[in-house]
Amino acid sequence: MSPVCPRWTCSWTLAQDAVGAAGMAAFELADNDGRIIAANGEVAFTLGRRIDANAPRAMRVRTGERVQELQLAGSQTPFSVELVDLGLGLVVVARAEIGTELVGALVAYYPAGRAPRRPRRAT
Repeated sequence: MSPVCPRWTCSWTLAQDAVGAAGMAAFELADNDGRIIAANGEVAFTLGRRIDANAPRAMRVRTGERVQELQLAGSQTPFSVELVDLGLGLVVVARAEIGTELVGALVAYYPAGRAPRRPRRAT
């Protein structure tokens, strides 16, 4: 993350810690293309990477449930293979929408074999 935005970096790291992720990323999606616009932790190196908005996993984000858990194992995309080689195994993707328009997604990356930390509700 850029040292230019220390508040953003602090918030992003806090969110990563809160959900127990190894890394997090945000990406924007257009009709046929997308890009990772923020990344930290184990996936910080992905900042600026292009996303194929028509790839099967991107289409699942567009058409599936608003929040999805996706296993990386078995996916043969170069990006997924790279993440598996880093020891990551699960991603939790939450669509980012403005009104009814999909603008991107927030993604939390977890090590293989580790489940996401589920938030507790205050009573």
